[in-house]
Amino acid sequence: MMRIWPTFRALALAAGTLISASVLIAQSPRAVPVKVNGTTVLSRKLGNKLVKVSLRTAEIPNQSGQVHTDATAVAARWACTGARVPCLLTLDLRLSLDGSPVRVPREILVDLGDPVNIGLAQHNADITVTVTGGDASEAYKLVATVKGGRITGYDFFSLLDDSTPLFTVRYRTQPAMN
Repeated sequence: MMRIWPTFRALALAAGTLISASVLIAQSPRAVPVKVNGTTVLSRKLGNKLVKVSLRTAEIPNQSGQVHTDATAVAARWACTGARVPCLLTLDLRLSLDGSPVRVPREILVDLGDPVNIGLAQHNADITVTVTGGDASEAYKLVATVKGGRITGYDFFSLLDDSTPLFTVRYRTQPAMN
């Protein structure tokens, strides 16, 4: 006889983790829900800096079984998490410190399908931008670190286990060549 209890227990624990993480993030005074088909803007005074982050999204059709030919719909097939239909695609993420723009690498946007919340926080001298999204096994959290007026890297977590990142990206500055 096959025992299904461990599987059910693992699913229940995973669901509890997701619900707890979603509730904590949603109730955080530093996080706001992402708008559908529009731009979500969050401004906070962190330390002595005014930090502003904006996330622009658009709904993309992603019904299963359809054959898409336009580039946007094909991109949605890879960028959507399956958390919602139609999919919410992240088009743009902008960041500024005291009105000065901070360059946001495009590869950060690739993994931000179906965003739910965006947040800002300060940890010592670092500023973090957090984006959560997806649902169930596709739920994620991206934490980008801003230091010295630039993004120095980011960590990408599954909300099934947000104790260890799925992957980490770090950016280094190169000395100027004469």
